[in-house]
Formats: sequence, structure tokens, C-alpha cells
Amino acid sequence: MIKHVRFRARGFQKAEKYIKRILILLFLTVVFFMYGCKGVHAEINHEVITVTLADGSVYEPESKEDFTLYQDMPYYREQMLANSAHLQAAVDAASENGGGTVTIPEGKFYFMPEKHSRNFDEPDTVLTSKHINYIEYHIIQCKDNVTIEGTLLPDGSLGTTLLPVGSRGVPIDMFFFAELFEKPNQGTPDYLENNHFRNFCIDGINTKTYGYYNAKGKGFYFCLFRDCSWDNVTVMNTDGTGFGMDCPVNSKVTNCKAVACGKQANTDSVGASGFGIGFGYSNDESLVIENCESLSNRKFGIFFEHQGRFTDEFQATDSLGFEVRNCRARGNLYDFGGEMCRNLIYRDCVSEALYETDPNPLGSINRRAYYYGTQSNDYHIYENGKEIKVWVANKKYYTDVYGWFVEEGWFDLVMDMGIMYGYSDDQGQPACVFGQDDGLARAQIAVTLFRYCNPDKEWNNTAENSTPFMDNISGQFYTEAMNWAYKEGIFTGDRNPDGSMTGMVRPGDGISRQELALVLYRFAKGRGANVTDFDRTFYQAASDVNLVADWAKDAIAWCYANGVLTGGSAAGFGLMPQDTATRGHAGKMIPKTIATIPQFGD
Repeated sequence: MIKHVRFRARGFQKAEKYIKRILILLFLTVVFFMYGCKGVHAEINHEVITVTLADGSVYEPESKEDFTLYQDMPYYREQMLANSAHLQAAVDAASENGGGTVTIPEGKFYFMPEKHSRNFDEPDTVLTSKHINYIEYHIIQCKDNVTIEGTLLPDGSLGTTLLPVGSRGVPIDMFFFAELFEKPNQGTPDYLENNHFRNFCIDGINTKTYGYYNAKGKGFYFCLFRDCSWDNVTVMNTDGTGFGMDCPVNSKVTNCKAVACGKQANTDSVGASGFGIGFGYSNDESLVIENCESLSNRKFGIFFEHQGRFTDEFQATDSLGFEVRNCRARGNLYDFGGEMCRNLIYRDCVSEALYETDPNPLGSINRRAYYYGTQSNDYHIYENGKEIKVWVANKKYYTDVYGWFVEEGWFDLVMDMGIMYGYSDDQGQPACVFGQDDGLARAQIAVTLFRYCNPDKEWNNTAENSTPFMDNISGQFYTEAMNWAYKEGIFTGDRNPDGSMTGMVRPGDGISRQELALVLYRFAKGRGANVTDFDRTFYQAASDVNLVADWAKDAIAWCYANGVLTGGSAAGFGLMPQDTATRGHAGKMIPKTIATIPQFGD
């Protein structure tokens, strides 16, 4: 029995030695593949960057290795550092020799800045922005007169992917130019000029910022650039904004895509968008973004903001203008918008915001499709040639008012008067939708007139029905207003053919244009307007006068003579008396009616 135990003990000791040896071999193998050595270069897949100068000649480096890019080895630190140095050398060579094109071959190439090569596996000490040496935390410092292009696959898709790598306390930007911040207080900073980027992808999936988010970690981090362009470039999975480009002059972005950018941010963070365009350094700034997509980014799809929000270097009060054309956005917190916007146009852009997350959607416009922050002005949205401008009123933003309603000042007027507002969502918050083209409900016109006549009265949503109308339900937003309108003789309810009351006022039904004319006629008459001395035949020139009901003729005649009802473009500027009145119509007709009342008309 004792011998048997000793035999088993010796067997365990022998097995333990083998296990230790295996673990040591595994450790050495991991170290070898993690860190590499100079002798493995020949065994790693590699490609060579081509630099074609402006005169058409190909630049030849002292050694081909100077322009070599190693691929498919995301944890070979030495090769990642070499990739960064070699691509930077190619950019420098092109710029220093009169400009040229840097062509990156097909493949996946990993990059690491020098600062991130130290203590790679451990978070860096968290630094504030004033302590950061900008260049150390960016892969490529861009230079004037350089085009950087990738390689397309035979099917036309992108064949070149650039992958920055690092997990530190400070984010990594793939391409960088920001002399304004890099060399503060050293005279007038230079612009980056004549840079062009095309046909490649930047994927930040291998970056992670520890400690805090500071809006960096971008695919492109540019500030002050002129005559630059981007075409067919995709940026994805960056810690911060994908295309973070501030203060552009005469530049253009076409056929580009931003996907899942801002991964280290939350929805309250600054930046963290697909395309984030800052402005405010000079009055000659301009940029066009066209045929681009922005999908599933943390904050905005496409976003503009005045950089004066953050620092005093940005004092410009104007620009030559920014235009976003034919772009598509989906899955962002807000698809389009900005802060402190100036001279901004969104033209024929498509938001695919999920309607179920937003009450009261209107076409492709709702509060997650477009958002504008405080102090924004002079920005426009066009769809199919029709302007849908986001107007600011009572510190709320409305995305569906346009045309004559705003151009003639009616929207601003009714908002200033405090008699009409936009819709609210299920939580009672503004939904940024006014409903200009929505049918006007009978309850809404009662509420609007009640507000005008009782401006200081606290709103009461608990009023009891005091009318003979069974459908004036107690405790509704319109109940008190309908009680008042009945007492004032403005709403008298529906009638049976024999003239008796039906007991219904239909507060939720739409009101026709001739019914609205009758309501406003009664309202004005009860407040002393002249309803006798006017041309009763004037309206009869309308092309559809035969459609006016007998009970509405006096009201239509008075409204037409006093400019309250001016007709529409249908049927040769007809009255359209049986059409449902819209909220936009009411926004014009009510102030026109008020103007006929002696004590209010001035």
C-alpha cells in the first residue's frame, strides 16, 4: 500500500514538470507573437506604399522598407509603429516634393502612435487637454498638397482598411491637422491646403479610451483647412466623431459614410457624431456634404456647431455657407442638426428615424430627424424643392412650417400672441411639430380664441362640461374653452333638419373653411366688428361660389370682403368652402379677424 502511494506521488511530480514546461513554451509563444522581432519581417505579409508626384513621376525612397506597410498583425507593436512611421514618411515625401498622391495598397493595416507604444496593456494616467502633446496622440500629421488614396477591389468596394490601435487615457486620431491648438500663441496658424482623401476605410474598433471622454479619437481631426476633399471614404467605430473637421474653406465631402462613431461617448457628450463640422474662425468658411450616409452614431448623423461655444479663438459671425445635399441618416440620436448654426442648408436629405420613438411624426421630419440647439439661426431644410424650415419660437423648435405661413409672418405672429402652439408628446414635452398642414379640429379653434380673450387665465384641464353638448367631455384640454365658446355664441352645436339641437359639437372633428368663416364671423360680431357695411357681392367672383352653403353665405361674404378668407390656388383661386381648414389657415385667418375688431385692430 505504501509503495503504491509513493508511485502515485512520483507520477504527479513528473506530470507537474511537463505542465510547467508547456506553460513556459506557451508564454514564450505569446510573447513572440505579441512583440515580434526584427528577424520576422520577411515572414509577415507586407505591401509597399506608392508616392506619385505632381509631375507624374514615382518617388523612390532610399529603401523600399521606408514605405512598407505590414498587414494582418494587430498586436505586433513594432510593425504597427513602423506602419505609422512609413505612412508618415510617404506623406512627408509627397508634400516636400511639390505635392503628390500617396497610394495605400489593398489590405488591413494596423497603426499605433509612439505615445501609445509604452505600457500598452495598462491605462495611461488621465491627462487634461492642456497637458496633451497633440502629435504624440495622432497617427498621421497631414501636410499640404497631398492626396491619400486606398485601393478598390475588382467589385468596386473598398480594399484598404486603416486600423489605429491603442487603449490609453488619451484618444487616438488617425489623420490630424490642428496647428491652431498644436502651437498656441505662436502667431497666425496655417491652414492645411489641397489635401484629398479617397477610397479607403478607417476602423477604430481596436481603440479604447480609459478614464474620460474628451471628443477626440476621430478618424479625421482637422481644424483650419482649405480646398480639401473627401470621396468614397468610410469611418467607423471611432471613440469620438468620425469626420471631425472644423473651419473648412471651399471644401467638399462626397459619397462618404460614417458608421457607429462616438463609441466611447454617451448621448450627453459633445461631438460623438458621424460628421461633426465646426466653424467660426473666419467669415469665408464653406463646405458641401453630398451623397453621404451616417448610420448608428452615438449623437448626430451630420452636425454643425460654432466653435465659439468652447474657446475664444472663434469669433467669426458669418460664413459663406454650408450645404448638405442628398444625404441619408439612420439610427443616430439625432440625424441632422446643429448648435449656434449659421448659413446652413439641408437639401433633399432623408432621415430614417424610427417613428415609434417620436409622437406626431410628419413625413420624414420629426424631432429625432432634426435638432437645433440654442442660438441657432438662419438654417433651412428643403425637400423636393419645398422649404421645411426649422423655426424658433418661444424657445421651441418647429420643423414643419414653411412657405407663405412663415414668409408673410403669420407663424411668428401667432406664436408671439401666444394663441397657437405646436404639439406635445405623450410626456407633455414639445414634439417640435406645429402641424401647419394638419386639419384644424373644432376644439383647437375654440381653444385658440379662448386663449386670445383670456391671456392671463391659468389653464384648467379639470373643467366640467357646462354645455348641452354631450361630447364636450369633462376634464379635456378643450372643455373650458368649449364652455366659453358656447356661452359666447361662437359654437352652437349641430342641428337636426327641423332645427333642433343634436346635442353634439364634435370637438375632435375637422372644421371646414366655411364653418371656420362662420365661427370667426360670430366671434368678430360679438366684439363689435362692423358686420353690416361691406360688399356682400365681392366673394361671388370666386370660381366655386356655388359650393358655399346658404347658412355660411353671410360669413363667407364678410370674411372675403375683410381679407380674412382670400381663397386658394385650387380651381382658379376658389374659396374651397367645403375643404377642411388647416392649422396654417387658422394662423392667418384669426389675426385677420382680430384686426377687424375696433378695440383690438390697432
